[in-house]
Amino acid sequence: MKVLFYYTYLVYTRVIKDDEPYATTVFVLSLIEGSLAFVTTNLLLAHYYCFTLGKWYGISLVLGLILINYITFNRSGLSRRIVAQKPRLFKSHFFSVLFVGLVFIVGATSLIWGPFLIKAILDQC
Repeated sequence: MKVLFYYTYLVYTRVIKDDEPYATTVFVLSLIEGSLAFVTTNLLLAHYYCFTLGKWYGISLVLGLILINYITFNRSGLSRRIVAQKPRLFKSHFFSVLFVGLVFIVGATSLIWGPFLIKAILDQC
């Protein structure tokens, strides 16, 4: 999680110049975590119980994650310690960028492919 936070922070300080990179990083990480958790939960529920959660559960999940991540990272000062540590995955910049890129691609596209996969599962029920 520290690697995800740090490299997302780098995007919002070096690539996309943002006024509040810490808050934006928390917001974006919460969206990615929430989308992955919501789609995974719905896939499991569709597969085993033939139903899914509504969109308001997903929205509530993301809002809850924003609050939890804000308290965890910004209020506690952990975000500034992470940026000072400059964590890397396997002590490699390449693996860190690859990991963060894969997590963001899967997380962002899960909102596209997830409903199609869930619908296909529910059609078999």
